[in-house]
Amino acid sequence: MNFNGVEKRRHERVYFPPGHGVNGSFGLIDAPEETITVPILNLSLGGLYFTLKRSSPLLFNANDAIILNEFKTGDDFNLTANIILEVRRVENHGVVDFVGFGCQFVDIDANTRERMAKFIEWELKNIKNSVDSA
Repeated sequence: MNFNGVEKRRHERVYFPPGHGVNGSFGLIDAPEETITVPILNLSLGGLYFTLKRSSPLLFNANDAIILNEFKTGDDFNLTANIILEVRRVENHGVVDFVGFGCQFVDIDANTRERMAKFIEWELKNIKNSVDSA
């Protein structure tokens, strides 16, 4: 995020606090039998961000091709997707117990993209309504 007032991202992001119930099931394309389900911390039409405990049995590297098998929310939005992503950024600072992964959608079919867009739009609208009523 750029703090000089100019947003340079292509797609608006939705941020989910830990414990919000938005989870994704991920695996490596080369080893689809190995998956891990983790909270998603932000999402846009361009990609998403999640963290894993450093002690996780499955960690990813920059440029890894991974697959999002399933996307679930605490509400009723569930998506079995098989979306291919590329790990673009790994945040491994060594002083915290978690490693962060910024991923870009590489292959997402039109129907899944449309459903994801509607979900993001709905979440952004709810956030705006919460702020306006506060």
